[in-house]
Amino acid sequence: MIIERNQKSAKSALLRYAPHAVTNKIGRRISATAKCQGCGKEMSTEKVPDDLQWVITKRGTAVFFHEKCADKVWERKIPT
Repeated sequence: MIIERNQKSAKSALLRYAPHAVTNKIGRRISATAKCQGCGKEMSTEKVPDDLQWVITKRGTAVFFHEKCADKVWERKIPT
């Protein structure tokens, strides 16, 4: 099933699931960064790539990657 994703949903996913986040005084996440599991480039909420994809695993961890890196991600068989 293909889900249509836009910039707003990609940014909110990064804020919610990214491992490295900056919080404000109240504890809300204001910015976050994650690395592409295929190429290793860093993605942030300030500049969200148009081709950002993510998968939430059974364990609740998030895997972020570019569309063009999807084959590399599943080829490596990242443990979930």
